[in-house]
Amino acid sequence: MIRTKKFMKAGILLFMMMGIGAQLHAGNGGGSLKGRVIDYKTGQALVGANVMISGTSMGAATDLDGHYMIYDVLPGTYDISVSYVGYENQAVKGLQIQKDENHYLNVALIPSVMNLSEIVVEAQASPNSDTYLISEKRQSSNVQDGISGSQMSRSGDSNAADAVKRITGVSVLNGNTVYVRGLGDRYVSTQMNGVPIPSPEPEKKSVPLNLFSTGILESITAYKTFTPDLPGSFGGGTVDIRTKAYPDQRIFNASLGFSGSTDLMGAQFRLGSRGSMDFFGFDDGIRSLPAAIPDNKILSKYSENDVLSHYQLLADYGRAFTTDMTSSEEKSFMPISLGFNAGNRYTPAKNLEYGYYTNVHFSNDYGYREEIFRKYSASDNNMIVRTDLLNQRSSYKTNLSISGSMGAKINNQHKLKLSSLYTHASENSFMYGNGKTPNLDEKGIYLREYYVEKSLLNTSLTGLHHFDNQADSRVEWIINTGLSQLSEPDGKIQNYKYYPGEDLYRLASSSAKAGIRDFTKGFDFNGNVDVNYSLNLKDRFDELYKIKTGGRLQYMLRSFQKRSFYHEYSNGTWPDELISLDAKSDPDSFGEIFREENYFLYSSKDQQVREGLILLESTDGATRNAYDAQEINNAVYVMADVPLGMGRYKTLSKWRIVGGVRIEDYRVTIASYNPVTGVPYTSDILGGEQVETNLHETALLPSLNLVFNPSDYQKFRISYSNTVARAEFREMAPYEFQAFYGGNPVVGYPYLKSSRIGNYDFRYEWYRMAGEIFSVGAFFKDFLHPIEKVIIETADESYITFQNAEHASTYGIEVDYRTHLPFIPLESGKIMVTFNTTFSRSRVKSPETIRLFTGAETPNNAQSLVRPLQGQSDIMLNISLNYHGLKGFSGSLSYHTFSPRLNALGSGDVPNEYEFPFHSLNLTFNKSMGSFNLSFKVKNILNSMVRFGFEKDDRLYITDQYRPGMGAGISLSYAM
Repeated sequence: MIRTKKFMKAGILLFMMMGIGAQLHAGNGGGSLKGRVIDYKTGQALVGANVMISGTSMGAATDLDGHYMIYDVLPGTYDISVSYVGYENQAVKGLQIQKDENHYLNVALIPSVMNLSEIVVEAQASPNSDTYLISEKRQSSNVQDGISGSQMSRSGDSNAADAVKRITGVSVLNGNTVYVRGLGDRYVSTQMNGVPIPSPEPEKKSVPLNLFSTGILESITAYKTFTPDLPGSFGGGTVDIRTKAYPDQRIFNASLGFSGSTDLMGAQFRLGSRGSMDFFGFDDGIRSLPAAIPDNKILSKYSENDVLSHYQLLADYGRAFTTDMTSSEEKSFMPISLGFNAGNRYTPAKNLEYGYYTNVHFSNDYGYREEIFRKYSASDNNMIVRTDLLNQRSSYKTNLSISGSMGAKINNQHKLKLSSLYTHASENSFMYGNGKTPNLDEKGIYLREYYVEKSLLNTSLTGLHHFDNQADSRVEWIINTGLSQLSEPDGKIQNYKYYPGEDLYRLASSSAKAGIRDFTKGFDFNGNVDVNYSLNLKDRFDELYKIKTGGRLQYMLRSFQKRSFYHEYSNGTWPDELISLDAKSDPDSFGEIFREENYFLYSSKDQQVREGLILLESTDGATRNAYDAQEINNAVYVMADVPLGMGRYKTLSKWRIVGGVRIEDYRVTIASYNPVTGVPYTSDILGGEQVETNLHETALLPSLNLVFNPSDYQKFRISYSNTVARAEFREMAPYEFQAFYGGNPVVGYPYLKSSRIGNYDFRYEWYRMAGEIFSVGAFFKDFLHPIEKVIIETADESYITFQNAEHASTYGIEVDYRTHLPFIPLESGKIMVTFNTTFSRSRVKSPETIRLFTGAETPNNAQSLVRPLQGQSDIMLNISLNYHGLKGFSGSLSYHTFSPRLNALGSGDVPNEYEFPFHSLNLTFNKSMGSFNLSFKVKNILNSMVRFGFEKDDRLYITDQYRPGMGAGISLSYAM
């Protein structure tokens, strides 16, 4: 594994910062004042009550449990003032604070007589606030971390993929795939509002988080320990995305923003085909597969009919496309973002309320980057560059989110909520590459046009019924449906070889298929019904017992298809005058070869023939270029949360035990077939049998958690669970695909087994003042039969497939620290420091022999059979400074980085490829001016570079490198 001196220094610096942070609260030898503020009559906690030390600028607000803390109070005698809206102020005179003393002061406020009949105080914190999230974390049975909607706004994050990186132990790979504790894809499940959602990704179950604009999000929570009420497919954790519900009062907000980036300065921005709806991210049909091309017949060069008539038909299919294969230089505009949200709550009767909330957000982005892309081979222990390209990538992206919800509450005991979310993301990109590959010599030109749309529609109906008779019991039910779609129409590939003696380019038609056009589509459907019942009881010692049980019925369906076409010349010999271009030709000229006038033409009337292009269909892997998958996962569970002392033993009453079991009955079937003929894929080695997956298993998943509360402000958590990780659909389908241009082809293996995971966690949590926390935890995970990538070497290519490895493990330490800087006077505002980091290691041992889906066996050609888990970093670090002023001014400076992490497996003597650290520093400013709010943000201030590569013999070899550029944006919002 790659080690860097920078991260050794970072580790030392990290501990120094923690020490400095501790000194900030202990440096002056002062005492502390702690306590709780409650309602005198009801005993309920008062949220947001102000506790001030008279004559100083020191004070605090109470959290969701009514607790407050004030640190670093100099020794002396003080008067304390406690106030809350609708209550009589209370003063405590002559309170003495001693050096290094913790002084406790609990206060019960009396409702104001004047306002008793007029004021109804509901102590509720905003669900998108830091305080709410920390209080939820404190009361949870799980080990969990999260990020609030307000923190997302302060950090300037535009989508969930940007925001989730700021959660302790969470990282994002490839811009959208979330990893928790170094584990991703099959080891992380994604939920929205507590229910599973389908994925538009053809090769993954994980949902791309860049689909979700932060404008519609209330919070994101990562559950890191398993409890039986969570899905049993749990390795790294479960990520729950929560959307905003209807507000407490009428709101209306509209926003408009503009942004720009240094990567577009002086860029030769180039795109291929464009349609009338491209600005909004929707294809208007211009890229669709022509209706003339049959959907049940493969386009073959050979026919039993008249050859000339058949060629004419193939040429007519090529002419039917409404777009050609040329590109043109375009003007990039300033990206914009538009947002609108509105909501209200109504109370037509004393015991009835209802409300609604709706949100619409649209944004676009123009991107350009110059990228170095290299691939290596080894000879006599020396690295030889066999692919060396300079790629110019232009892209136009859009993101649209529309959400709506409505709900009703009856007698504060029965709640109904209907919510729906639609997200849509698109990308239109063009790559102009120059360099060499194994097939083409120096100065070759490589053109790639790519268009994709991904959408998700999810609707859920939720009911919550509270019965408060002799016991506090609740019934919650959820009916949820989700549909995701993927469309990649008319992806185009063409290559040109350079001839230095003639100083011209010719279409590469001999070593590769010419003028490729790919069409890919897929959809996922997910439906589930959840029912949960919980019961809360108190014994005669006033100890609380919690029992929860429930179940889930879940059905998932996926369908995926791909067709690939290419061009040949009718007589088998491409004419030189057609495929040759002068080296000084305008880039717009590349692709003109495939225009309508160059196709084959035959007139049966006068028997005239003009040789030309014909359109054919690729048959390489076509017999398995589609697959259908069905998954049924039904579950029941039971769990309990009880005091260890049972109320009889005070020492043990501070311990609680949370345990239970989940049983999942899991079935999955996957069948590959020819997307045109529908014929199932079979293998001769398997005796002509169909290659398919039929897996049925029942998993018993236990969980045990011990929680120790030595005080109101501290918790110790110890947990164990045994969970399962199941293969992705694509990992089991024998369809061959290439995740990105230049990457190794990937082929699934239908006979994968599920992995079992032993999860062990320990965490200490110290809840300080409202919004402040210090926590440190350790984790260990032990994997049996983990699913891992392996490499197969052939004469012309290295292929990736999947196998069950023997064993794997990962372990680490997590630290989360949030505090206000106490030396900042209250009249100057507040500065919150947020710091979290993860130190971890992992190890997996891959099998030496690989069994293919055809039944054949071959050696594993991976560079190392023992290696770290893919995507796992030894160190992840987040630091932010958040300032809240008193005159509507606020700002945030946030930093994120990680140590090198394994990105791709090496083969033979070529080492594994790593992603090197990216240092992300972002700055945001906000100024409130009545109903208006002005926001300014700068992203990637350090102009950091994205780099992939490996080290060998103390030398760095780059495989992929580019600068995403420094960006800036300004937005104005209006609220009423």
